[in-house]
Amino acid sequence: EFRPELEGRSAEEVQDYWIDQAAAEGFQQVGIRAADMGPQTAARSADRGLEVRGWGVRHREDLLRLHDLGAIGTTVDWPGMALALLEKR
Repeated sequence: EFRPELEGRSAEEVQDYWIDQAAAEGFQQVGIRAADMGPQTAARSADRGLEVRGWGVRHREDLLRLHDLGAIGTTVDWPGMALALLEKR
């Protein structure tokens, strides 16, 4: 959805906007693309009382990074391997 108020803003500012919108609407979770998930995004979501799920996880490093950032779940095409990686932790 095009939002004129987001034009020219950084990716982090856009994420912050949508996280705030989700919290204001009473959502319980947000889905963040793995490539865009960083400490600021995870912290902003937690500060707003939102759980985070990751999507677009293509590599084990992405999965482990999201786990370290507190994501409660991810979407992967290799669930067996993902579960085995997380069980080792």
